[in-house]
Amino acid sequence: MAAVEEAKVLLHGLWTAITGSPEAVRLLSSSTPDMSRDLQVSLIFAVVFFIYNMGARFFIIEPLSLWRLGIKDKMKQKFGQSTMEMIFYGSFSILGAIVVPGQEWFWPSSLWWKGFADGGHEVMRADLRCYYLLYVGRYVQNGISCLLEHKRKDFLEMQIHHWTTVVLIYISYFYGWNRVGCCVMLLLDPADPFLHIAKMFKYTSDSMPKEMPRKALWQGCADVFFAIFAVVFFCDEVGHVSLHLLVCAHRSNQVLCQGHPRMDMRCPPRDPTCTADLLVLSPSPCSCEDVQFGWHRGCAFR
Repeated sequence: MAAVEEAKVLLHGLWTAITGSPEAVRLLSSSTPDMSRDLQVSLIFAVVFFIYNMGARFFIIEPLSLWRLGIKDKMKQKFGQSTMEMIFYGSFSILGAIVVPGQEWFWPSSLWWKGFADGGHEVMRADLRCYYLLYVGRYVQNGISCLLEHKRKDFLEMQIHHWTTVVLIYISYFYGWNRVGCCVMLLLDPADPFLHIAKMFKYTSDSMPKEMPRKALWQGCADVFFAIFAVVFFCDEVGHVSLHLLVCAHRSNQVLCQGHPRMDMRCPPRDPTCTADLLVLSPSPCSCEDVQFGWHRGCAFR
């Protein structure tokens, strides 16, 4: 099966980026997206993530949380969910920190847009393509898993978020906006592991009787990790994304508005695509760079 072989090639490229020498990384193959093939690859990754997620939760994490921590019923399910979210967000933070800065166009940020109007930004190295399709597979898995988990209060919102994210990431992947897209993905993951660690401590504390001395300890740990989450979230998602990427996008106005061989970026405000993307932006006049940033901002903001 071609998709399986392609997945092996991409995973080899990712492994080389993690463990290989700089020379080996430079020699990795590059190619353009192929919709049919890459959709199949992302579905393969989604299936693997789903099996890993459910298997680890039901056979390892939830039994251990019941045995060692005394967490029961719905609290046990929430604990397992947060544990896996911590693992996924933490793993992708590490992968992104290895793969994205290793791209030759990573810095300065002007390279994210240089030559965009001439085409060629669709070409991606194997490790970056793997990171992108793993990211898609992760959110497909999230959408499916959300259907099988305990009923959440924000179930509808999470379903909209997960599947919209999949669509938006694919838009950036297939139309050459992967440079700014993966930089946004890189910045928006690191805060979440701390949030889910805080949740794990919170669920542990809530499952204990008030008279137990360790209850206050676990609650204190939850407060500490939530504070760390707030700081990292502010620095990454508010500081870097909302300021640097937005400024970078505005400075790229002439580059983006010159047109592109595969898609004309000059969408007027009445264009349905442009109108939909404006929903994730602050009220301001529609411009090409605003829409570009909005797509990628919507990919990862939760």
